[in-house]
Amino acid sequence: MARLTWNNEDGVEQSLALRHTTSIGRLPDRDVQLRIRGVSRMHARVRQRPDGWWVEDAGSTNGTWKDGRRLDSPAPLRDGDTFTVETVEFVFRLEGPGDEATTSIELNSEQVDSAVRARVRHLSGAFRPAGDVEDVDRLREDYEKLRIANELSRQLAAEFDVPRLLDRILEQAFRMFRADRGAILLMNAEGQLRPAASRVRGEEEAAPFRLSSTILREALEERTAVLSSDAMTDGRFQQAQSIMLQGIRATMCVPLISGEHVHGVIALDSRFRGEVFTGQDLHLLTGFAMQAATLLEHVRLLEQRERDLLAREQMGRLLPPEMVDAVVNGRVEIRPGGTIASATVLFADIRGFTGLSENLSAPEVVDLLNDYFDRMVEVVFALGGTLDKFIGDELMAVWGAPIARPGHCAEAVEAALRMQEAVHGLNAERSGGGLAPVEVGIGLNTGELLAGFIGSRQAMNWTVIGDVVNVASRLCGLASAGEVLASDAVLASLPDGVEARERETRRLRGRRGDTRVVELRRA
Repeated sequence: MARLTWNNEDGVEQSLALRHTTSIGRLPDRDVQLRIRGVSRMHARVRQRPDGWWVEDAGSTNGTWKDGRRLDSPAPLRDGDTFTVETVEFVFRLEGPGDEATTSIELNSEQVDSAVRARVRHLSGAFRPAGDVEDVDRLREDYEKLRIANELSRQLAAEFDVPRLLDRILEQAFRMFRADRGAILLMNAEGQLRPAASRVRGEEEAAPFRLSSTILREALEERTAVLSSDAMTDGRFQQAQSIMLQGIRATMCVPLISGEHVHGVIALDSRFRGEVFTGQDLHLLTGFAMQAATLLEHVRLLEQRERDLLAREQMGRLLPPEMVDAVVNGRVEIRPGGTIASATVLFADIRGFTGLSENLSAPEVVDLLNDYFDRMVEVVFALGGTLDKFIGDELMAVWGAPIARPGHCAEAVEAALRMQEAVHGLNAERSGGGLAPVEVGIGLNTGELLAGFIGSRQAMNWTVIGDVVNVASRLCGLASAGEVLASDAVLASLPDGVEARERETRRLRGRRGDTRVVELRRA
């Protein structure tokens, strides 16, 4: 029903029919493998949700792009849309009769007097005992309906692909009931009904399926099934002009409800007068709806869990675990844009890294940086800091943003000293292997700064900017191997056991006035 096309690294066109979730990445177990430099192991996903197809980045390094911007949240896909992973452009296509049938559904949006919102009359769906049924043909018909219902129940129990789930429900409903048209509509994120599956019988294929909003509202607002043997004469719908114009003679409309969550509706209609649909039919269709709603709720929860895991993975690169929990659970909100925050900024930079790396192979340089950054980030997170970015061999971290922390300056000072202690531990291990030591200088500053999402429409990242940041960076540049330098603004928040030794007042590059510099050490 949906397909991706693209050209591989040799320029040969490729095509893939999409599953419920299709993965794109560098590893061979991905649905689409791209052996291209810059593609992450898990780079992007294309998913089908109740409200359509969506593409999302999977936390890749270089991003997934659509409409000229880097995706920071899932984006909807329409027929003919394109998105890009590195140098590969993917084209999304909808195809097949299932999609064409869905696009032929029309929802009537006229306003109807509230008098039509009466409670649906009670309908018994119980099947009478076989001994009470004198009509053998009717008994056979009821048995066949129950047989099909049992068959569908077993199919639904093992189905977690939403499009196939909906198609099977309509397919079996047409086997069971004398319906001319059928449709399943699901609620999108904005609470609006959108067609998700449809089916027509015989000559009805040429005509669009116009669903009456009157009957849909009756099912959704009363949260109960609607059966109307003749909608044109049913008193509940007499004021609904759309029904009169469409000539609907028999209608069943059943909401898809799981707990308090309404997923959508199943609607069947027939243009024949009389008791085309019975109370037994409504009973059976309601059973299907209950099963389908339960499975839709299960899929919804699984997708929510995947989104939470992806959010945790992305934020886990910047925030310590307890802060990630606060953001994912909604206790703390991170909004796009910038806000003024009181925070402390730390820069840590390896001294003489260029000379050090000249004597190492490329893999050895990567191993060294990974080992070094692992230790540094562990200290940042242990003391409640936020990792802002890596800049080559330099690390930038922030305390007090994006989540306010009253003792942010003292935490940052303690982190700086622990970082130098961690470097001593690293060097002890390196000396045992005959490797050159790593030497680090650290700069700290505290004050008010601007924190938020900064960048262009194509690429935005969370960071902090301002004079506080610039001074911390300059102090880091002044720090010798093993030193932690800070401005005098830090002195008011020194933790116990830490002393400040006066250094010369310096004119820092880019600033007009002089800056008092102190060196921080364990007392």
